[in-house]
Amino acid sequence: MTTVDSAPRVARISTYLILGITFLVLAGIGLATFRTAKSSHEARRKADRLVATLGLPAAANERIAQVLGDDGGIVCAAPNDELARSQLLATLSNGAGGPGARPVIADDQALDGMRAIVQVYCPDEADEFEQFVADLKLADTAK
Repeated sequence: MTTVDSAPRVARISTYLILGITFLVLAGIGLATFRTAKSSHEARRKADRLVATLGLPAAANERIAQVLGDDGGIVCAAPNDELARSQLLATLSNGAGGPGARPVIADDQALDGMRAIVQVYCPDEADEFEQFVADLKLADTAK
């Protein structure tokens, strides 16, 4: 009969104790540094301005303030960057994937939300973004 020599009981207990303390310390650090989506006064003010610009219901204010914050979030990170522009152009395509994808003449209201966000949250980028949008072929296609 063969017996397996496992680690002594003291070694197992000390290993579990060290791992438990490490886990608790890391969990405490994680909780201390975690920040929830709190909207500041500036974020709510800009959300109010965006809601008024787009004519949205007033109930959308708090959610917009949470998503865009006071700096415009991901929208204003680099609105005139080549990658951001290519993603925007991809949303204005026919929606097919692969070889069937092609640009379309999008509705002229398709970019109203993006324009408003750029104007309210990152006005220093607005002129360059408007110039990019002016070069697109848009028409009144939504009926």
